[in-house]
Amino acid sequence: MILLAATRSLGRGDLGGIRFFLDQVNRSISAGVCLEGAQLGRLSYSCPGMNRSKIVCNVQAGGTERPHQGGQNALVTMAEILRRILDIPIAQSPKTAVIMGSMCAGTGYTSPPLRAVLRFEVRSEQVGKAREIREQIEKIIDEVSAETGASTSIEVLARRAPGGVAASHPLVKATCDVMRGLDITPAFQPSAGDLAALIFKKIPGVTIGISRGYHIHEPTENVEIKPIFDGLAQLVGILQFIDAHPAQMEPPLDPSDLNRKGIDI
Repeated sequence: MILLAATRSLGRGDLGGIRFFLDQVNRSISAGVCLEGAQLGRLSYSCPGMNRSKIVCNVQAGGTERPHQGGQNALVTMAEILRRILDIPIAQSPKTAVIMGSMCAGTGYTSPPLRAVLRFEVRSEQVGKAREIREQIEKIIDEVSAETGASTSIEVLARRAPGGVAASHPLVKATCDVMRGLDITPAFQPSAGDLAALIFKKIPGVTIGISRGYHIHEPTENVEIKPIFDGLAQLVGILQFIDAHPAQMEPPLDPSDLNRKGIDI
């Protein structure tokens, strides 16, 4: 059993730690279990198509007599870009979402900011859909830049191809059985985290949570101690199943085939 604490997982790191490990390891890996602190009951076995991007808007300095005009205020310009992005029609099936993560601009009350940054993700279960929406966003950026005179650019920080094992995969079914045996209710959700690196390397895997946490990603983030015992018990049960049934660890769909066929994710 390999215990791996991966680095460079978030943001611009783009799973760099686990990708490097899987590229360099010289032994066969039959399955993987990705651990998250929260939430207990989480069960991920697939990865959506994903584009993680950053939009940067810069405007020229020069006077504050008309701070309400978008061309002189990067925050106002970015707000217009955001409004148009939210107007993009999003189909409900296959599941697709544009997730706005953060927007940062300005330092005070009376000085119009000259720079604004918007971070977001586009996720979709449909191959190529995240790319399609990203292209629409690029068009919006060009239009707003032309209208306001702002210098605006978009940078793609990370990409994922959709893929993973099926819900009927023995590893998924065994994980559900272990959870229910501990009175843990499985909550199914896709993952764009370290699990995506396992999927890309044709390694079946799941992501689970160890405890219950609150105010995640906030300064007041906290986690309960008592549920950790059940969280670790589920991990032991999953590892025992993998150890006893190596022949059932069928590989997931190979998203790298999509890249070889020239499909942009």
